[in-house]
Amino acid sequence: MTEEATPRERILAARINISQSKQATKDFTSLIEKNEHGAFNIQSSESYHATEFYNFNSKEPSMLLSRSLLKNLDTNPEQWAAGKKFKRNKTIDMGSLLDAAMLEVAALKEFVFLDESIKNFTTKAAREARDSAYANNQMPILHKDLEILLGSLMQTNMSDDCKDMLKGATTCVSMIGRLEGTPMKGLLDIVPAPDGKYGDGLTDLKRTGMFLPNDFRRNVLNLKYHWQAAIYLDLWNSWCQVMTRPDLMRHKWYFLIVQDSYPFGVGVAQLDPALVDEGREQYKAAIRRANKHLSSGIFPNPYQYGEITTIGFPPKK
Repeated sequence: MTEEATPRERILAARINISQSKQATKDFTSLIEKNEHGAFNIQSSESYHATEFYNFNSKEPSMLLSRSLLKNLDTNPEQWAAGKKFKRNKTIDMGSLLDAAMLEVAALKEFVFLDESIKNFTTKAAREARDSAYANNQMPILHKDLEILLGSLMQTNMSDDCKDMLKGATTCVSMIGRLEGTPMKGLLDIVPAPDGKYGDGLTDLKRTGMFLPNDFRRNVLNLKYHWQAAIYLDLWNSWCQVMTRPDLMRHKWYFLIVQDSYPFGVGVAQLDPALVDEGREQYKAAIRRANKHLSSGIFPNPYQYGEITTIGFPPKK
């Protein structure tokens, strides 16, 4: 009798295998370094998130800001300073699972695939299984959600755009550097092969329910993904300058978008360069505000900037 395949085995069988092209390996190797300007290498998402400080050849290690930390600090400094605890949820866990399945197989160890008999978390036993996983820094995945993941992987396997994006690509690229004199970090999902269709840009993988272009555009603006695009492009290009490899600079930002429910659509979109430029202006202004809060130790909430807050109509489109 043939044994049933494990969840990991099913995922490995469904995913697109990625290996660096010879040109990508050559180019990437020339950029790997750790020095007083920053650091550049392939890094697991777990190690990346655990890296909170970096020593830029100074007496004290510097705190690193990421796009998400910068966004949270800029949105509500008071809440950021109070240390709001990060809370996992199904949307975050499923996005992390897709990232692991497509880009970082080793990260699958961070997930617990629950027994098929557990349909949801309404029973005490199911909640205990979920909470036990979280207590062990793992993410619990229901059987039905595993099937959703496999549906997504099947569609990415059938997508020519996805195959072109991943062919010869480098994944999970960690960058540390200074932007506006401020220590920043970023973890690139996908660096397309330089000699491939998307070799002029960098790419972020997004699993989303806002799959239609207009819906996804609102998501980009609300979650500051245009900040992320500008920050990551600037980190990458500044590092190419540091390593005297301006020929490896990238100038476009792509999204590899995967619909989070049936029929699990897959598509590639380029972020308008004008929106990248706007994100650049906005993140630089946010950095200046962040440095003011961090240096003064004053962290106001959005109602404490001196003038009375007016709640009115949203900006015109």
